[in-house]
Amino acid sequence: MKILITTSTLPVSDNDKVPAFVKDQAIELKKKYPDTEITIHAPHNFHSRTTEKPLGNKYYKEVRFHYFWPFRWELLAGRGIVPALRQNKFLYFQIPFLFFFQFFSLLRIVRDEKPDLIYAHWFTPQSVVSALVSKLTKTPFVFTTHASDVAVLKGFPFSKKIVRWVCFRAAYFTAVSQRTANRLKYFFNDRDWGVNFSGKLHIIPMGVKLSRPKLNRADIKTITGKYNLPTDKSIVLFLGRLAEIKGVEYLLEAFSQIPPKY
Repeated sequence: MKILITTSTLPVSDNDKVPAFVKDQAIELKKKYPDTEITIHAPHNFHSRTTEKPLGNKYYKEVRFHYFWPFRWELLAGRGIVPALRQNKFLYFQIPFLFFFQFFSLLRIVRDEKPDLIYAHWFTPQSVVSALVSKLTKTPFVFTTHASDVAVLKGFPFSKKIVRWVCFRAAYFTAVSQRTANRLKYFFNDRDWGVNFSGKLHIIPMGVKLSRPKLNRADIKTITGKYNLPTDKSIVLFLGRLAEIKGVEYLLEAFSQIPPKY
C-alpha cells in the first residue's frame, strides 16, 4: 500500500524544533506495516533550513515544495500557522500562495506516484487541498483535525459549504478530541451530522510512548544536579510547547493555590 501524507509541520532532523508527531506517526506506521510505502509532502520552512533535496530515510520519502519568494520569507508553515500569523500579520498575505502551490505540488505527486491513499494532517489548508486533488485524481483521502484548524474558517466566505464539501468527500476523518470534533460539527446541523458522518468520524487522541527508561539513584542525582532541582520535594513536569494555547499560565496559577501541606 502507498500512503501520501500531506502536512504543514515536518522537522528535518532530530534537532529541529518543529513538532515531530507527523514524522513519528509515519515511522510507527512503517514499523507496524513494513510493506507500506510512505511519502510525506510538506512546505519548505526557513526556520528549519530545508534543502532542495531532503535527506532520505528508511521509513519514508520526504517531498518539499516552495510557496513564496524570496525563500527566506517562507515563515508561515512549520511551527504552527496560527501562531505564525499572530506573530507576523504580513504572513496573512502568504496564505493564498500556500494553498496555490501546495495544490499543484500535491497534484503532481499524486499523478506521478499514484498512491492508494492521501492522508492530510490539519483541515486548513491540507484537507481542503487534498479534497480537490482527490476529486481530480479519484484518489481516496482521509484527514485528521487537530485543534482550531477548521475553526479559523468561520469568518471566510462560503466556509460552511467548503467544510461540508470536504467532509463529504473524505473517506474517513479523525479528531484528536471530542472538543476538536465539535469544532467541525459546528458547520452542520445535528441531523446532517448524525446521518452522514456517524461512521466516518473517529476520535483518536495523540499517541504517547508508555515505556519508561529505568533510572538508578546515580541517574536521578545527575538529572537533579544538572537542572538545579531540589531533592527533598516532589517535582511536576510539564511537557509541551511553550505556546499560549497550551495554557501553562493556568497550570502555574493552579499549583500556586494548592495548600503547602499537599
